[in-house]
Amino acid sequence: TEKHMDHRCIQVPTFHDIRKKEENTIPNSMICIFMAGFCLGMGFFYLSDKAYAKESGLMDTTHIRQLQEFRANKTGLLQYVAVRRIWQFFLVGLCACSKLCSILLQLLIGVCGFSLGILLFTAVYRYRVMGLFLGVALFLPHWILYMAMICRVMHISQQSDTKYYHKISHIKLLIDVISIILLLIAGILCETYVNPYLLQKIAAAL
Repeated sequence: TEKHMDHRCIQVPTFHDIRKKEENTIPNSMICIFMAGFCLGMGFFYLSDKAYAKESGLMDTTHIRQLQEFRANKTGLLQYVAVRRIWQFFLVGLCACSKLCSILLQLLIGVCGFSLGILLFTAVYRYRVMGLFLGVALFLPHWILYMAMICRVMHISQQSDTKYYHKISHIKLLIDVISIILLLIAGILCETYVNPYLLQKIAAAL
C-alpha cells in the first residue's frame, strides 16, 4: 500500500513546468557565455602585455578629445545607427533560422563579452577608475536592450525546435515578435540620444 501511495505522490512535470525551466535556463547560459568571453578578452589584454592598447590607439587621448568636442547631427546619427543595427539584427535573425542557431547566437554573445573585456581593461589601463566608468558607458543603456532582444530571439528559436511549438498560440508569437522589434527600436533611440550624452559627460571628467 505504501509503495502505491509513493507512486501516486510522484509529480509528473507539466508542459508549463518544462517551458518555465527552459526560460530560466536561457538567461543563465547567456550570462555564463558572456562572462567567459569577457574573461578571454581580459586574458588577451594581459597576455599581449598591454601592447594592444599601446599600438591600436584604442581610447587614446585623441579619441577622448574628439568625444569631448563631438557635436552630432541627430538625424544623421539616427539613420546611421538604425541602418547598422537593423543589418546586424538581420544577421541575428539568419542565425536564429539556421540549424546551428544556438551555436551561432552563443558565439555572438561570447564575441560581445570578448570585446567588452578588451575595451574595459584598455580604458582602465589608460584612465584608471574613470576609465572603468567610460568603458561601461560605451555599452549603456542600449546594449542592455540589445542583449535582451538576442535572448528573446534565442528563446523563440529554441521553442520552434521543440515538438510543443504547435501548441504556441499565434497571438503569443506575435507578441514575442513585437517585443523584439520594440527592444530594437528602443535600443537604437538610446544609442542615438542617450549614449552620446552619457559618454560626453564622462569624457569631460577625464
